[in-house]
Amino acid sequence: MLDWIVRVVSQLSGTMAGWIIAPDAHRFGLAQIAFAILLVTSVVVLAAVLPLTWSRKRPQKHDP
Repeated sequence: MLDWIVRVVSQLSGTMAGWIIAPDAHRFGLAQIAFAILLVTSVVVLAAVLPLTWSRKRPQKHDP
C-alpha cells in the first residue's frame, strides 16, 4: 500500500517537474524531489485543515 502512495507521488512530481525542467536536465531529480515534498506537505496541510472547516459549517445543537 505504501509503495502505491510513493509511486503516485513520484509520478505526479515527475510530471510537475517536467512542466518546468526538461527530463534530461541534470537538475531534474532535484526538481522532482522538491515537487514531491511540496505535494506531500500540501496533502498533510489539507488533511489537517479540512476537518476544522467542516466542523464550523455544521450547526450546533442546543439542548432546551
